[in-house]
Amino acid sequence: MTSLELSTAAETARPAPPTPFTRLRGRLPAPVATAAVLGAAATALGTAAGLWFLPFAFGLAVGVWGRRRSTAPMLATAGLASGAGWALPLLWSALHGGSVSSTARIVAALAGLPPSPALVLLATLLVAALQAISAAGLARTVCHLSAAPARTEDVPPEDVDMGEDSTRRSS
Repeated sequence: MTSLELSTAAETARPAPPTPFTRLRGRLPAPVATAAVLGAAATALGTAAGLWFLPFAFGLAVGVWGRRRSTAPMLATAGLASGAGWALPLLWSALHGGSVSSTARIVAALAGLPPSPALVLLATLLVAALQAISAAGLARTVCHLSAAPARTEDVPPEDVDMGEDSTRRSS
């Protein structure tokens, strides 16, 4: 092969651009990690104060903040931080003599589930994560829709071609 053929072959064999998962390589960027820690702390403090809807509010904030970032790390940040935010007060209560497992057994019995506190606690943390993920997706979608250019050309209804003439009837 000549040098021209080698340089052409090298140019055509370019690696694929990195995906969000290969770029991270097992570590979160500093702004994402900071948002996760601050979100978990804020959600934990709010949950301890009885503000059960705080994972949703945090998810909205993450969705607006991450509208120009990659989707997967943004949703992971929202879900994990909110789940951790709800887990910390439960763990604190359990370590200081709270009746977390007995309350979970009662909730499981009322829901018709097996008397497993771990199952109810896992479902509780899943609810927090789903609140945040759905709110982040909602906020991101609204931000993208509001930033989309508006149609400047309105087509009057009489000029719209609907295929066949609606007044003509087939026999």
